Amino acid sequence: HDYDRAILLDPRNEQYLWEKGYTLLLLGRYDEADKDFVRALAVNPKYARAVRGRAEIAMLKGDLRTARSGFDRALEMDSEDPLNWKFSGEAHMRLENYQIGLQHLEKAVKGLPNDAIVWHNRGMAFYELGRVDEAIRSLSRGIELNPRQGGGGSYFWRARAYSLQGKAGEAIADYSSLINVNPGYLWAWRNRADLRYSV
Repeated sequence: HDYDRAILLDPRNEQYLWEKGYTLLLLGRYDEADKDFVRALAVNPKYARAVRGRAEIAMLKGDLRTARSGFDRALEMDSEDPLNWKFSGEAHMRLENYQIGLQHLEKAVKGLPNDAIVWHNRGMAFYELGRVDEAIRSLSRGIELNPRQGGGGSYFWRARAYSLQGKAGEAIADYSSLINVNPGYLWAWRNRADLRYSV
């Protein structure tokens, strides 16, 4: 318990409290993590990382409105941290606030150019807003960075975008790539079958 030892030696260090909390979050121990984020905020009420950590817990628990509010608050505290733009953008996307989500993800991608999740979510925002060419470019970048991200979800949405453009061959190829990455992705099998039947 190195974190506990460090906190014992320096109990007013909000970073130690956040690091312990975030480790617990990654382990799925959300209630314990939240207590450490609260302790960090007691030391420094303006500590954006702890606010973001609490918002991440809310999102993982499915409380999207609380998550969005927390991410936006973290963003107000620290607009220089691209992770705040990333998580706020994702929360807005999940609440179908696609335009706001896209604006935030555009900020995030500048600071996190190698983050496949940001490129995927940005592509999804473009897709939902009907900007299909831009969706394909963003999803393609996400695939280049990590084709397995999200169980291969970028392939799925790029295939749907290709279908909107009438590019059945490209869509079939993407569904096939998705099936190779994630054989259990039911909709990939179904959509590929529909396209093969229709061409």
